[in-house]
Amino acid sequence: MPRQRSRWAAVFTLCVLTAAGSRCEDTRWPLLACAEPCFNFGVLPASHEGVSHSFEVKNTGAETIEVLAVRTSCDCLTAELARKIMRPGEILALPIHLAFQGRSGVQRRALHLVYRTHDAPPDFTWTLTLTVQGTILTPVMRSPDSLDLGVQVPGGTVTGTVELAAGEARVFSIHNVGVDRVGAHADYQADTAGLRHQIRLVLPIPQRVGAFSGLAIATTDLPDMPQVPIPYQGLSAPLIEAQPSVIAARRGTGLDASLTLVSAHRIAFRVTHAHATDARIRVTLDLTGSQPCIHVTSNAPAETLHGAIVRIATDHPICRVIEVPIRSSIASARM
Repeated sequence: MPRQRSRWAAVFTLCVLTAAGSRCEDTRWPLLACAEPCFNFGVLPASHEGVSHSFEVKNTGAETIEVLAVRTSCDCLTAELARKIMRPGEILALPIHLAFQGRSGVQRRALHLVYRTHDAPPDFTWTLTLTVQGTILTPVMRSPDSLDLGVQVPGGTVTGTVELAAGEARVFSIHNVGVDRVGAHADYQADTAGLRHQIRLVLPIPQRVGAFSGLAIATTDLPDMPQVPIPYQGLSAPLIEAQPSVIAARRGTGLDASLTLVSAHRIAFRVTHAHATDARIRVTLDLTGSQPCIHVTSNAPAETLHGAIVRIATDHPICRVIEVPIRSSIASARM
């Protein structure tokens, strides 16, 4: 065992640990390998509906490995490994399927196999990445294929632009563009030759925090593609938010919790001070790390702290105060 420990100690020195409890990936030893890690399906019409392929993965190491997860970069790509345990030298088929529905143009999708050896420490994993690429031809091509609206502020609006072009340089017209979101609207304009059309979507951002997606439909005069779907997606997130957004006061006496402020928009801000609406609650700041840490403590019974609010002040001109409520399950049950 001393040799084994020294081996993993050497690996540890070459890994970058980003935070306590984070996973560490080491790709120096390609224990799980694929002779042809990229599958190119070439150019296919959208009428094919999809394409299937089978990768062959091999355990090239001298130890048994366990595949912990098979992750894909898109819901359109599915894969399933028959078994998760692979002995040294063993080869397994990994069948995949890429669905074409609603997609056009150049495609490049990734498939990640996360695995570990049985003798490795729990936090040491490796990743084998496989790719599927090619071009899906439709009578009308979108650019971009899917409209990524990025991270947006809840309740605001966002504008995105898509260009449509028909194959074989055909002239076509757009009669209408409909959007599946209340309050959204679209306008469109063709180039002088009528070969390309630029569509501008103006969309309201949901008040609800989280991912959102939808579809716009362009109606054309093309008999082989009278409707062109235009998928869009984005993320609705506050400029600055607390994590967790609610402090849970557990059963028993006292409160001891920590939270931080983050920005999905990557804006710069600084916490200036914080306090609680209940004088029995002590709030302290730790601003030494990359993210502010707010500690909330109290010796009062949990049920008596229900409804109190921790207010965190920042120097941001819009998000001056972030409020975090304290909730007690005991108090909630009595109400």
